[in-house]
Amino acid sequence: MLAALEPGSRRPMTGHVGGHGMVWIFRLFAAFYLGALAYYLAESLGMTGHGGDKLATQVIHVIGLPWNLLFREADAWVTVLVDLLSPAINLGIVWILADIIQGRED
Repeated sequence: MLAALEPGSRRPMTGHVGGHGMVWIFRLFAAFYLGALAYYLAESLGMTGHGGDKLATQVIHVIGLPWNLLFREADAWVTVLVDLLSPAINLGIVWILADIIQGRED
């Protein structure tokens, strides 16, 4: 189903308890990140109907910690770009951990 999102290519991941539970963590984090990006886009285009502090920006900032703190003093557009892309670093770390844990179980 989500073969493109499965770390490694040794065998299909089933998601049962153990190292394969990391696959579910990866999938949940990826879905949460993509949902937050979609909501950010909707908020940016004014589709949510409320202004002020953007909820999606805050969520993306939190799930991108600690990497986005490295660019806290940068220009505004750099900060926004880093905030939007820094959760991808955490997603990559979860991917690598899932692959390592699956490799130990083989």
